[in-house]
Amino acid sequence: STFSDILLKRQFTELNEKSCSYLNLDWSRYPQAEHITARLLSGAILTNIGTKQDTMLNEAEAYGRDGMLDCHKEQTGEVKGVPRQTSVPSTTAEEYYPRVPSVTIHSRDWTKLVNGSKPRGILVTSCIRHDKVFDGSVSVGNETCVFGIPTSQIKDIRIFVDKE
Repeated sequence: STFSDILLKRQFTELNEKSCSYLNLDWSRYPQAEHITARLLSGAILTNIGTKQDTMLNEAEAYGRDGMLDCHKEQTGEVKGVPRQTSVPSTTAEEYYPRVPSVTIHSRDWTKLVNGSKPRGILVTSCIRHDKVFDGSVSVGNETCVFGIPTSQIKDIRIFVDKE
């Protein structure tokens, strides 16, 4: 497709340890961390190596985990005694990248694609699928229905960032 042809002209590199450390910068000490996060992930490609599905992140918005720093923080806690699904990194290294899980968070009304880090949740607000199954499917807004990540496949997610 035309979209695939454009992507072939770009250069991508897999997210590395240094990039993961940028995603985990503390907002209270580094106020510019929000902009670094959005810039790093905008244009990135998420690939599920298990299912061979991939999507390009057009836009990502970072939200703090502390309600004092960001009133739009990701909701945590329990609902009717069941812990909410969240993008908070696990302590058991369930994700491939250190402290940077990519998850799909479901609720009764929506599905969101979120990349997590210790100090923030990074909501994908626009993405385009470009694998053979849904080539060109676009998702705009905070609901992402074109690319899902089952909990069992969190370790199968790879992130490739644009070298530019």
